[in-house]
Amino acid sequence: MAQKFINAGRFELLSDLAAGATTINLAAGGAALPVANVGTGQLGSGGDWFRLVLQDASGLEIVAVRSHASGSDQMTNVLRGQEGTTARAWLVGTVIANRFTAEDAARAADKAFDSLTGTPSTLSGYGINEVHGSASSVMTYDGSGRVSTVTEVIDGANKVTTLSYNGDDTVNTVTTVYRGLTRVETMTYSSGRVTGSTSTEVQA
Repeated sequence: MAQKFINAGRFELLSDLAAGATTINLAAGGAALPVANVGTGQLGSGGDWFRLVLQDASGLEIVAVRSHASGSDQMTNVLRGQEGTTARAWLVGTVIANRFTAEDAARAADKAFDSLTGTPSTLSGYGINEVHGSASSVMTYDGSGRVSTVTEVIDGANKVTTLSYNGDDTVNTVTTVYRGLTRVETMTYSSGRVTGSTSTEVQA
């Protein structure tokens, strides 16, 4: 049971969305989205779910979809204002997409950090564990509003993660540099969904 992604997941709202609404209706294309079956449970507690990003010229809002039936253009039990964004009203026709977010980038960076150091990550997942070094991070975004870099200070050394994207906005590579080691993870896809990654690692 996990977070789900799709390839080129870009849609539009069928109707206006109020700031407090927990149901989202798409104009079309919902059949491309994964099934979500968390219901009213917490993310990570069981079941599949996925994120969507609403965006216009004024900013963006990240939401988590906990319920979506196969083939449906409607999503319910939606958690609004995720990852520090604010739930707000959105107009019909607003672009809404399944995209890699800052939290996803941090999770990928932690995975690479585990491989580089052999130390289990404490920044991933939904629980709170012992923190090794700094738990703070600085993120930058590219001109399309996608996460570009994640910079953290771990035990006095910078850990810098850089993301590259395919033409359809899916993540292509996640490159992490830490203490002279460089790890590059290349995402693989099947039927429009992330299925895994291949990795290389070199010592500077």
